[in-house]
Amino acid sequence: MTGREGPAGMSSGREAALSLGAGSLSGTAGTAVIWLVPTAPALSAGTMRLLVGGVSLTILAAMYGHRLTALRGHLGWLIPGALSVAAYQLCLFTGVTRTGVALATVIAMGSAPAVSGLINAV
Repeated sequence: MTGREGPAGMSSGREAALSLGAGSLSGTAGTAVIWLVPTAPALSAGTMRLLVGGVSLTILAAMYGHRLTALRGHLGWLIPGALSVAAYQLCLFTGVTRTGVALATVIAMGSAPAVSGLINAV
């Protein structure tokens, strides 16, 4: 290790590139759903996003040598977190279909720091 490596031995340059890629895609889900499948119900859009994201993260974790059995000790946090992410997906895509992409994205991204602070205070 060089001291500049992150989790799983990734270099800081690779981490930065992955972070920039994720940031550039942030906020594009609502637009993609409206353009690609304008008649899709919010529940199906959120479910597909969760399915693709969950499978992708599981594959990446396995590729970097993480064992899913290591999560057993964290189920008290994992289950409420997973349910919260699922609720977010449903709420986001319902908001997109009812108010439009721009307003729903601004509300979702703008409320995230406030909600995070509220959860941290509890």
